[in-house]
Formats: sequence, C-alpha cells, structure tokens
Amino acid sequence: MMLERPPMEDARQALVDKIMPLESEALPTMEAVKRILAADIIAPRDLPPYRQAAMDGFAVSLTETKDKRFTIKKILEADEAPDFSLEPGEAAGVLTGGYVPQGTDVVIRQEDVRIIGDSITVDNFPVIDNIRNQGEDIKSGSVIARSGTIITPGLIAILTAFGLREIRVIRRPKVAILSLGKEVIPYDQDLTPGQMWDSNGPHLSSLVTIQGGLPSVVVSQSSPEKILHSQLQQADMVVTIGGTADGSNDQGRDLLDSTCAEPVFLGYQVKPGSHAWCRGQ
Repeated sequence: MMLERPPMEDARQALVDKIMPLESEALPTMEAVKRILAADIIAPRDLPPYRQAAMDGFAVSLTETKDKRFTIKKILEADEAPDFSLEPGEAAGVLTGGYVPQGTDVVIRQEDVRIIGDSITVDNFPVIDNIRNQGEDIKSGSVIARSGTIITPGLIAILTAFGLREIRVIRRPKVAILSLGKEVIPYDQDLTPGQMWDSNGPHLSSLVTIQGGLPSVVVSQSSPEKILHSQLQQADMVVTIGGTADGSNDQGRDLLDSTCAEPVFLGYQVKPGSHAWCRGQ
C-alpha cells in the first residue's frame, strides 16, 4: 500500500522494507576492508595454535622448593619447536610468540634473570605465568565474525592470522543518479546563459561512495525516460534529482509512473524536500 505524505521515518522504513539482499562475491582478504561479510567466519584452528611465550626470557620448570637457580637446557630460536621437555630445575631461552617446552611452569622475563655460565639465577618470580595457552584467544570451530559484519582493519588482522586469503562479502550496490532539468549540465562542461552546473549529482555520488556503493551520474537534458529505463536495467537503485514539483517543467512523477514499479510513498513530511516519491520492485 502506498503511503501518502508519511513522516520521514515512516517513508524511510517503507523504503528499507523494499530492499532485498544483494548477492555475495569472493574477494581477497586484503581488499575486503569496509566491506560486509556475506557468511559467518569459523575459526579453522586454535589461536594461538600452540603454547607461546608472552615475552622474551626463560621458560622454567619449578622445583618443589622453588629454587632460584636453573640449568639452561637450550636457547630456542623464534621459529624453533622444542623436541624436549623441561624437568624441574631446568630452563630454556624463549622469545615472544615462540614455543615453550613441555614441562614449563612459568616464563621469567629476561630482565629478571642473571646468566651465569650454563645456568640462570632468578631475581624475581612473576605473579602470572607469562604463557599464552593454545586457543586462549580463539578456539577452533568458534565464530570469528558474523554475517553482516562490517570488515575493519582489526578483523583483517584476525583473518590473516588464520591464513584466510579469500572471504565472501556482499557485492557493492550499483546506484545510478539521474539529474533532471533542461537547464542543468554536467559540471565539467562550459556554461551558456540560463544554464547551471550539476552539483547535486556529484554530492550524492560522493555520499554513495562513502557508504560503499558504486555510483554513476547522468545529467539528462533530453530523453530522460530512455536514460532512466537504461539505468534501471543496470543499477540496483536509481535516484532522480529534480522535477518532482507540480510545474510545467517538472517531469519526475511521469518518469516514475513510466517504470510501472510499485509505489512506495508519495511525498513525505519534511521541508525542504517534501516533493519526493519512491517506487520499488
């Protein structure tokens, strides 16, 4: 049922109710910022994928008497997975984000140990263990992000931390903008007396771009019906500018009627701009 001069909020809701979801497309993850997820993203593995040191220092296995001296078993490289376990009283050098050996009770930061030959002496034991456990951030099988989520730089970091190279996003809507009026010409053409440059079209085009759409602007001085029907075949939405009043030079309503699309609302309660119409399919 068409609404006649509804409040602006009702007109907006009537328009929103007509919107259908767009199709999805696959996109490289690094090109997806500010796009909208088309499907839930499920964690394919734990993050972290293994027990990690939270800082540079020494992984140690405590003794029952909490001795402060530990024998260094090995100094691990950043990408080295240990093939040994620590026994009580032993230590291994570790780096931030690197593996900690089995048997590790706590990681002592580098600044709190003294290296003496092949052993270390601990000056201060930490209050926490300084270990990031496997799956501490995200468990395998959990939802990383829901469909409909706007992809942020932070989410890009999470997705790439899982090695996700491609994701499905909603394709960008195509929005055609048609500026009406015999006196209106594109802004990049030379004026003649009685003409004016189109600024509303570029304005709306910029707004569409900011919101993630793909705009196209056409200024129609002749054959607007032909142009409109062409735009309707190519775009998801067509926005016309001008020609909505009741003057002899106003042709917006006749143009909309020619589309045979279902009327959504006729005008709405706002000034300026109350002469606005909407049709949808």
